Amino acid sequence: MKRRTFLTRSLSVALLGAGIAALPGCGFHLRDTGASQDVGIDSLALAATPSALGDSVGRALRDAGIELSDAAALRLNLGTERIQEIDLSAGGSGTREIELQLEVPFSVQRTGDDAYLLDQQRVAVATTFRANDNELLTQDDDRERALESLRRDAAQRLLDRLRNLDASR
Repeated sequence: MKRRTFLTRSLSVALLGAGIAALPGCGFHLRDTGASQDVGIDSLALAATPSALGDSVGRALRDAGIELSDAAALRLNLGTERIQEIDLSAGGSGTREIELQLEVPFSVQRTGDDAYLLDQQRVAVATTFRANDNELLTQDDDRERALESLRRDAAQRLLDRLRNLDASR
């Protein structure tokens, strides 16, 4: 019996190791790591009203190696975020599943002639979280964590859009 347990565990560990070794070959990478952060833009002016989303976008741009400067050749115009909360649960009490949707308009302009490289577009992200009506304090904390996650995801999507932008136009 001990030998069978040893063989089963050894086989499980070997398969897990093979799976982990295969991940880089399939294109898998962890978010915010490695060369995937290279956007191809050296500096950018960020035009946004002071907000948590503006802070997240600014942090993501700096983390990607983009200098934020008012004298930059390109300007990212970031609109006001719109947050929608949808109750996905059928019942009226107890634990509810809530979907949060965040949408923000943005555009990219050349600062020299105000020509749009990206006309107004929208980034939309969504997530769900569970809320228990009996634990109102933790419900607010869960909502705030979900919003922080949405803002980071929206900032990452903006970086992806900038990555596809041809700054030489």
